[in-house]
Amino acid sequence: MATKPPASPNTEPKTASVARRKTPRAKLAEQDAALISSDDALTPSVPSDDLVVVGIGASAGGLEALRGLLTNLPAQSNMAFVIAQHLDPKHPSMLTELLSRITPMPVSEIEQGERPLKGHIYITPPGHNVQFDGQFLQLTDAAKLGPKPSVDIFLCSLAETMGEQAIGIILSGTGSDGSQGIRAIKVAGGIAICQDDSSAKYNGMPRAAVETGLVDLVCPPEEMGAALAGLLSNPPERIELAHGAKVKSGMGRIFQLLQQESGSDFSNYKQTTLARRLHRRMTVNKVSELDDYIMLLERSHEEREALFKDILISVTSFFRDKEAFEKLRESIRTLVLNANRDEGLRVWIPGAATGEEAYSIAILFEEVMHQESIMLPFQIFATDLDTAALAKGRRAVYSANLLRDVPAAIVQEYFLRKDDTYQVVKRIRERVVFARQDVIKDPPFSRIDLISCRNLLIYLVPAAQKRLFSMFHYVLKKNGYLFLGKSETIAGLSELFEPLDKKERIFRAVGQSPEFPADFVRGASAASSKNGTGKAPLLESNVPLNSNNNLFERAVMRSYVPPGLVVDERGHLIQAHGDVSRFLRIPDGKVSLDVLNLIRPEWRIDLRAMLHKAKREGHVVGPRIALKESKENLTLHIIALEAEVGAEQRNYAVLFEVTAAHAGTEAAGDAARVAADPRVTELEQELIATREHLQTTVEELETSNEELQSTNEELQSANEELQSTNEELETANEELQSTNEELMTVNEELRIKSGELASANADLENILACLGLPMLVLDNRLRVTRFTLAANAIFELHASDIGQVITTIASKIELPDMRARLYGVIEDEKDFHQEVASDLMCYHLRVMPYYSEHRKVVGVVVIFDPQNHSAQLLPLAAMFNKLLPPALENAAEAMVAIDSQGIVLLFNQQAEVLFGYHSEEVVGQNIAMLMPEPYRSHHDEYLAKPRHEKRGVAMQREMTGVHQDGHAMALQLEVHSVGSGSDAVYLGRLKALSGGGQ
Repeated sequence: MATKPPASPNTEPKTASVARRKTPRAKLAEQDAALISSDDALTPSVPSDDLVVVGIGASAGGLEALRGLLTNLPAQSNMAFVIAQHLDPKHPSMLTELLSRITPMPVSEIEQGERPLKGHIYITPPGHNVQFDGQFLQLTDAAKLGPKPSVDIFLCSLAETMGEQAIGIILSGTGSDGSQGIRAIKVAGGIAICQDDSSAKYNGMPRAAVETGLVDLVCPPEEMGAALAGLLSNPPERIELAHGAKVKSGMGRIFQLLQQESGSDFSNYKQTTLARRLHRRMTVNKVSELDDYIMLLERSHEEREALFKDILISVTSFFRDKEAFEKLRESIRTLVLNANRDEGLRVWIPGAATGEEAYSIAILFEEVMHQESIMLPFQIFATDLDTAALAKGRRAVYSANLLRDVPAAIVQEYFLRKDDTYQVVKRIRERVVFARQDVIKDPPFSRIDLISCRNLLIYLVPAAQKRLFSMFHYVLKKNGYLFLGKSETIAGLSELFEPLDKKERIFRAVGQSPEFPADFVRGASAASSKNGTGKAPLLESNVPLNSNNNLFERAVMRSYVPPGLVVDERGHLIQAHGDVSRFLRIPDGKVSLDVLNLIRPEWRIDLRAMLHKAKREGHVVGPRIALKESKENLTLHIIALEAEVGAEQRNYAVLFEVTAAHAGTEAAGDAARVAADPRVTELEQELIATREHLQTTVEELETSNEELQSTNEELQSANEELQSTNEELETANEELQSTNEELMTVNEELRIKSGELASANADLENILACLGLPMLVLDNRLRVTRFTLAANAIFELHASDIGQVITTIASKIELPDMRARLYGVIEDEKDFHQEVASDLMCYHLRVMPYYSEHRKVVGVVVIFDPQNHSAQLLPLAAMFNKLLPPALENAAEAMVAIDSQGIVLLFNQQAEVLFGYHSEEVVGQNIAMLMPEPYRSHHDEYLAKPRHEKRGVAMQREMTGVHQDGHAMALQLEVHSVGSGSDAVYLGRLKALSGGGQ
């Protein structure tokens, strides 16, 4: 392509920007030169990694829309525009030349391996698809079936390579091409724009894109240029989640608004993912500050809904990752071969989106069962948060583009084509039940054989992932299977799942689940209660364990804090600090963590009293105790610790402060006191006796306490049994609740399907009534199952004739060998055509096979197609003329004959003179053409009465006729009927009255 700047409009015509054909190598050289050139007026001075590629899809009516779009694009931007316009592959396109006249930007057809440049427009050549690999545009031959080029293929490749720097635009066109590409662009973080209905000449493609619920902007093409400029000129700053209390508070408020809107808590989602979604919504709304966007969310229900849908966007397809599904087929085969035939199989697919994966797995089960000749009942539960996606999954109608990678044999067997879409066959649809479920907090399904949770866990924080894995293990049957996405793993959970195929992420449940994970049932509310605020937890910045603060604290504690213990209010040991071995003794027998059993016996009384006092006063210092084994003194300290947030009890620190004793001085003092006062010796002996007595009392109390503890253990054992029984009842209740939810889901599904069936039946009845053709539907035994009212012109049918064999019902047309003809169509599956006639009407008889959903012939459709009036009635006119005396044609009066429907059979020479028409112009037409209003409009009513009463007519009256030149005539009419009812023929003699015209 030419990379030189276009000439000024004052010196050369705009068509100079049309590119000449060059070899790919020459084009690449020019593109490389253009990238570093500073002279190109249309290339902005921005780095190449800022390139934004805009993919534009259009079909019928697209040229007009492209004109409106391109004439309003900014001349200088960092955008390259690639147009995929549906074109006839057999004819050369003039699109490049036409568009180059309306824009100063260079316009060229894409050549293989071309690198897109900023400020350039590229046209996909006829008969080709285009894909973008991140650097170059690659051309491939378009498929024989489907749109050419495919907008979906291009936009999907654009989303995969450009991510947030991809923009998709859908303009006027028929069909649904582009809708899947829009979804892919939104998943990748790009922006989607569509033409509005009022300005689109054909709204099929824009409407299909809008129905995805993912389009950011809907507007006329003329407004898209300004919108693009606004989106890219002043983007909002990136939301930095790693720091900033303001950002944390703002995110918490956004979580609250989303929870109020949808009932779903997104605090378990990865914050980086949410930040990208927020940034995109801020870009679309041209908001640069997070606080401003929060204000927009608070006042706009539509924006809250849009953000909710943005977060839930997912990409899915039929048999995504073919190798993985082939491995899954073998796991399904194992399930089928080992299944209990009475119970059947149950599959759960969380995050099922629009159902492609659910139907893919259902098809695998169907195929495996046919291969193994084992037919088992199986049910697939497809759940998601997005009700719009679930509704689409229930309809099971998908575009042809979604099936382009599905083998033709599967499409033929399991899909029904309806215009340009495909619907999953009924027997597969009935296997899948769609239900709304928040997998984070709602109760799961139970007794599951296979869980397919692909590309959902990657959006959740590790704690939520772990809870889900525990829940999956709980609901899976023994040896049940877990199928994950390519980027998901069960790291650290080898005790719950063993890998069957690490590459394709297929695992099998092992071990036992001791109990249902209660924290999972509480869901987000449990997490939110941790901080005591009732709000969803905000982004937290935890201090690493090896931070400077912790290192400092450890050093201080080792150097200055005496050894000690941490005990709870019951005195049970929780933690030890330092060397406490010299202060504790492990007793014989059963070991207890009660600090009163572990402390040296001579200190138990003092420690017990200090613990009770510490509960009242908070800090207690004990007496100084001489250590016999060393010349040291021990002082006990008990300090009440601050209770944790939400904790009901406090813990206590027991510190052992050891100090050196002055032995000589103390010994001398003691000896002097003893020598000076014998009373000291007596008191010391009383104290020793009191201590012994107190020790005996304490031992008796401990014995009583042990008996009480034994009784308490028995009560605890009984309580545990009751608790076990209660847990069993809770488990049974949960299973009943899950079963009830499944029944409610199935009932809702049946209600929806019943409504759809009633609607479809009403549509069919109205269509048949509007056709106005004699038509019958017969089963394979030639029994009438349905007929139109017009069929009464051929057969004498009544509502009670449903179920009657057609050959037993009287017919007004001779149909020789009718039975053999009908059975021939059923057996040969070939249409039968024949011209037949009644007394007054000719028909084209068509007999066609009636196919069931499984493409089996189950009957025939019989249609009598009336031929045009002139062709069918001219033979009747000839017959009528043959029956009349030759003199009637040459009679002096004007003679006109009509049938019971008012169709002219005879128009003689005098009638031609009277009305100014030739007989060929009138015979076969309705007689009302010779009458003025209002007689013309009501003439059919005049004929209806004698036809229904089946009586003859003989009358004479004055009337008004209309000449060919339009003037009215006063006429004398005399009418006589031949026959009666529907077979009657009316012969009229007309004469002009004096002064009434001719």
